[in-house]
Amino acid sequence: REKLLKNKSIVPSRIRVLYPGLDFKGIHDSAADSLPEHVQAWINDKEGPFIIHGAMLRGEKGHLQFLQVFSHLLKKWPRLQYILKVLRYLQKKIQEPQIDREQVKQIAKEIERDNMRAAQIIKILKLIFTEKYSAIPNNVSVQDAIDSVLILSKSEFTRRRIEIKVDIQSGLQIPLSFGEAEQLFLNLLNNSAQALERSSNEPKRIHLIAKRHEEKSVIRIEDNGCGVPIDRQSSLFDLFATTKHEGMGLGLWLCQYIVTRNGGKISFDRNFNQGAAFEIEFPSLS
Repeated sequence: REKLLKNKSIVPSRIRVLYPGLDFKGIHDSAADSLPEHVQAWINDKEGPFIIHGAMLRGEKGHLQFLQVFSHLLKKWPRLQYILKVLRYLQKKIQEPQIDREQVKQIAKEIERDNMRAAQIIKILKLIFTEKYSAIPNNVSVQDAIDSVLILSKSEFTRRRIEIKVDIQSGLQIPLSFGEAEQLFLNLLNNSAQALERSSNEPKRIHLIAKRHEEKSVIRIEDNGCGVPIDRQSSLFDLFATTKHEGMGLGLWLCQYIVTRNGGKISFDRNFNQGAAFEIEFPSLS
């Protein structure tokens, strides 16, 4: 309010401050709560610094913005540790005179889901700034990386009844480390598999094509799933953008990060109307 009033053209009586209905005293008090003994022991055994987040992970509360900042903090403090502390709200609910057991169960499920989501996000962001992603890349065989990913994903594709066709030009290499290539293809194939799971199309198919074309190495992944809504296509590679209810919005952003930092480009084919198609290009290696 004070910053707004520095603008002399704003009438003070027209400004109202609306509070979001949060229990600020409760939030302040919870900051002094002791951590569980096993968590405190874990902290004592680690190098800092630490961030302790005293709430559930929620997009509408601006927490995703915090996680975007977290990726920058990791550049300065690679050993930064993040703890999500969410039990106080559940404890408060349990102590109420009339307990709504279904509500408590739902809160517990949300806490578990948020913890898992936060852990996965932080794990991926930390990986980006470790040696795995900061080392000078090697030239990796596309065939070897794809073979490794298919071994890892075989049971999931079988469970989802997804057929995978792979056409890779012999000897094709791209300028990535093996770990980067594995992560790249795993993310893209999982993205297609999840789209196919939501689709009623049968049979469910993924087609991966990798070849040299006009001084470039081109990898293309197509699926015959439900495609991507037009209004979502422009933000597909944005951090935390997702079309999936349980998605984190990190997979495609991480793919773009890996590809562009190694001199390539990745794109979504807007003209492919039989599902979804992503294409990766790298300058051909001599």
